[in-house]
Amino acid sequence: LSVALAGVIADYNQQISLLSVHYINLYAIIDSFFVKTPDMLIHHLLVISCVSVIAFYEINEAYKLNFIGQLMRFEYSSIFYSGGPIVFHYLSKNQYLVNNVKIAFHVLFAVTFIKYRIWDYSRNVVLNREIYTPANFSTNIGFVQLILSSWGFYALNLYWARLILLKLIHSCKKTHN
Repeated sequence: LSVALAGVIADYNQQISLLSVHYINLYAIIDSFFVKTPDMLIHHLLVISCVSVIAFYEINEAYKLNFIGQLMRFEYSSIFYSGGPIVFHYLSKNQYLVNNVKIAFHVLFAVTFIKYRIWDYSRNVVLNREIYTPANFSTNIGFVQLILSSWGFYALNLYWARLILLKLIHSCKKTHN
């Protein structure tokens, strides 16, 4: 949840964007040793790769902030994913309320995931020709690394979107039966 909140705050405050990116990177490095699934390890490695491009290569500042902003917006959906268990715990005495809030959180998670990690990211990064301008980079290595990381995130997010939608459909069917 702290990573999600750091991402959201950084998206609204460019002065702390780089600090938040380094916090998220540190979390990704440490958590890489504890993840239980291969997709989360891939996710953490992609975070580390993107942050290393931003930190170690000379990149146009406006470009850097735009790219960081796109990555920080990923965390909007994470608030509903990470924050759900906390909310459910506090509502645990009223099972009817927990069930309805759980459905609302699942829907909000799916909607924000599709909006920020698929739609906006594809429009603003993956399909945006300006992102892939080598003139924004001091070296070809950084350029290629960022492209591979960008497309890696996109592929992983498409995979996760499929899983999220299947789970949401299953839970809706279960609720209405």
